[in-house]
Amino acid sequence: MNLPLRSTCISLLIHAIAAATLWCLPLTIYERFRPTGQQRVTAISLRLASPPAPNVSATTLTLSRVDPVSQAEPLPPERAQSLTPTVPARADVPMRPADLPASVQAPPTPEFVSVRRPPPPELPEVKTQQQETLPRRMASQSTPPSVDIVPLAQAVGLEPKTPADFSANRPPQYPASAVRQRLEGTVTLRLRVDLEGKVVEVEILKSSGHQTLDMAAAEAVQQWQGKPAQRFGRSIASEEILPVRFRL
Repeated sequence: MNLPLRSTCISLLIHAIAAATLWCLPLTIYERFRPTGQQRVTAISLRLASPPAPNVSATTLTLSRVDPVSQAEPLPPERAQSLTPTVPARADVPMRPADLPASVQAPPTPEFVSVRRPPPPELPEVKTQQQETLPRRMASQSTPPSVDIVPLAQAVGLEPKTPADFSANRPPQYPASAVRQRLEGTVTLRLRVDLEGKVVEVEILKSSGHQTLDMAAAEAVQQWQGKPAQRFGRSIASEEILPVRFRL
């Protein structure tokens, strides 16, 4: 906003405030300040004045004529060579590491020291020791006596599939009294077997020489029951010869 216009607005605002103040005052105040003598009227005129124009000085520019520049003629080669400054060759001087700036110096190369590890010690070979078969110690007590039963087919000379089979039965027990007396011998029995393979009768054909051994064999075989003898695939009743051997 221009300065004259701004001052005009301020003046109008002051007059408006003064008029409003006078308008609000009561009539008695007007009468109090009313002059009794001759009144003098002062006229206030308001005129808008335009700001003064800035002083602008006119400057006259005189343009001088410039002649075109003619293209320069090339110099002869001999003169051009004479005008070329001769630069002395710079000898390559190796720069020492101390002359180089700190930012240019290469970092020191670490030295690697080869360390040769000693070979691991050879482990001793562990040979598996085969356990030697030690002979069995003889028992302090005497080995229980054994009772051998000769197969019936071997005793009577029959075919293996024909005679009765009593292999599933327990052999006779060695009498304790015969063991104490160190009695040994073989008793031959004749057995009568029915169709079901049960021994129904026992007869002593040949004694062992000791009645204790004969009776032990006969009483044990009397309780046997096995597979009956067969002929042409059919079960038959038969008589079997059974040797029983007592030995210590």
